[in-house]
Amino acid sequence: MSENSQLLKRLDPFDYFKKFLVEGIYPEGRTINSFRDSLIECRGNVSDYQSSVNVQQGGTYISCSVKLSLGPDSDDSVFKWEIEAMESVPKDLLEHSKAHLRVLLGNDSCLISPEQLIVFTQNEGKNSKKFQLRWTLHLKIMVLSWDGFLLDAILTAIQASLLNTRLPTFIEYKTSTLSETLFAEDDDFYLERKFL
Repeated sequence: MSENSQLLKRLDPFDYFKKFLVEGIYPEGRTINSFRDSLIECRGNVSDYQSSVNVQQGGTYISCSVKLSLGPDSDDSVFKWEIEAMESVPKDLLEHSKAHLRVLLGNDSCLISPEQLIVFTQNEGKNSKKFQLRWTLHLKIMVLSWDGFLLDAILTAIQASLLNTRLPTFIEYKTSTLSETLFAEDDDFYLERKFL
């Protein structure tokens, strides 16, 4: 790409891309009608993850898994995430994607409002107390191969895995035997713990 076109792209991106759209091609020469196929495979519960998704966009393969944890409500982000990539993935592209994820999944994230993740629970007994718990979503993102727009494939994998995640809607907590019970809406997720 020449210096003039790079300058036009930076100063006036609308005019830069307008000429390509009028001609019906992308800047790299592909026609607008030709696009790379996307494949999303939702695998549901895998090991101790509540949701696991594989995404293929062109030659880019991404895996994203979501694990839930329950803890006291706080001002921290509802998302904890880590991203790993194969050695063949350029480091600058990976850092660019991480920078976007820091903004998207940070404390000011609008993907999920904290109110959607709040659970009220109550101790049963004569000194009954009501306290607030919150779900935290732990995302593990793996870039298995890269050939195309990396950030787009990562965001597709995150979105698919979040849509595939089911939050338990019932919690029971007892202080006498410390038993916990978690249920999903149609009992797809069930956890019961008892300590004597």
